Amino acid sequence: MRTFGPRFIPFVLFTVFLLPACAEKERSQGMVGSSGGTAEILVVADKALWDGPAGDAIREVLATPVSGMPQAEPRFDLIQIAPDVFDDTYRLHHNILVVQTDGSLDSAMVETKPDYWASPQRLIRLRAPDAKRMAEAIRIRGENVKELFTASEYLRLQKLFGELQDVKLSNRLKKTTGLGLIIPGGFYAAKLTENFAWLRKETKDFSQGLLIYFTPYEDTTYFHQKLLLNRRDQMCMIYVPGEREGSYMRTAGSIAPESRRMQFKGRFAVETRGLWDVAGDFMGGPFVNYAILDEKNNRIISMDAYVYFPNNDKRDLMLQLEAMMHTLELP
Repeated sequence: MRTFGPRFIPFVLFTVFLLPACAEKERSQGMVGSSGGTAEILVVADKALWDGPAGDAIREVLATPVSGMPQAEPRFDLIQIAPDVFDDTYRLHHNILVVQTDGSLDSAMVETKPDYWASPQRLIRLRAPDAKRMAEAIRIRGENVKELFTASEYLRLQKLFGELQDVKLSNRLKKTTGLGLIIPGGFYAAKLTENFAWLRKETKDFSQGLLIYFTPYEDTTYFHQKLLLNRRDQMCMIYVPGEREGSYMRTAGSIAPESRRMQFKGRFAVETRGLWDVAGDFMGGPFVNYAILDEKNNRIISMDAYVYFPNNDKRDLMLQLEAMMHTLELP
């Protein structure tokens, strides 16, 4: 066994239509389950659009490589089909992007709906007067589209986690740290104190891990990347040993980690993605760290997920951990 192993801002080019939250909930009840692979988007577009500037823009935005991975892996796998074959079977896919040109329009428009034909599902329908303005609209609001589909992936995985939840371990984590988290079966607590938790899943092929720890908060300088990574390395040196004597997990220096400010379930946070390795050993892989401001308790909650799966793609395993972290509930 291994030791580690929308808010959309409307403007003239882009209009968004959203169903009210109550209507979304009503539609999802009693619907057939959605289908499709992890991080997969079904793109309904004719060949001329797909092979032209609009298709280039879609691939540029949605198939961009995930940050902080040892090898290039796209954020989403795109499957294009023609509108005339978009039948009832395809309509059950959990992520659908419908792209159409409409000469009667004056500007690009997008309509987004959850759970339209199945549940969980995210449908986004994008229309524009021509292919050029279609490509412009995709690039302008591409990040919003990507975030909607990412949230859809989280919801799909969280629904599965809820069905497979290790309730005993989730309750133990909440009692010890005060944090609520949906933990699927297969994980166990390698370390669990009121100030540090290490949840692990070990298989014969790969390892997944989640670290949770706290840092006192005084001002915004505590969110600088260098300080966050120093704190990460400090906690790993103490609590996450490697297989060899004196070895431990640390942030790798082979590539520069990437950080961005974000909202994590309504709270200010910083997301950092990069690579980890082991001091004194030859293990490594990707990690994602969420540093979340808990103003009420004057602290930063850090959740750090990592994967060890040598010589294999790691995106889907990382996505599972991200979805798991997004179930976080504070006391």
